[in-house]
Amino acid sequence: MSDEGASHGSIDCVKLLVAQRRINPNIQDKLDKDTPLHKALIHCEESEDALELTKLLLRAGSDPRIVNKKLQRPVNLVEPEEEDIRRLLLQATLAFDSRRNKCTDSDDEKSDKESDDDNGSYSSD
Repeated sequence: MSDEGASHGSIDCVKLLVAQRRINPNIQDKLDKDTPLHKALIHCEESEDALELTKLLLRAGSDPRIVNKKLQRPVNLVEPEEEDIRRLLLQATLAFDSRRNKCTDSDDEKSDKESDDDNGSYSSD
């Protein structure tokens, strides 16, 4: 099998795996604490393949903020000339952060409302 075929086979395997409902795209290996996203960026030699794998894994819910044993995030593994991958990971990181902030803000609003209700700050007729 050619290198090109092997790379394409990896993409096909990832497509099959992420299609499974019970897959955990953020599972970390025991040795290096790498996620599938870390592994894709470490082992993929072709930039186009790395970009395709990154897109697939992010769509499946991979968290680009997870650090491995060396305290590296996936974005830290991207070669400087791979601007598309770097941009994609940074955008995904911002999206994860904004979702977390929305959840936190929503929880704060619920807590404030419950606190107001408990304090009797609402008026009754």
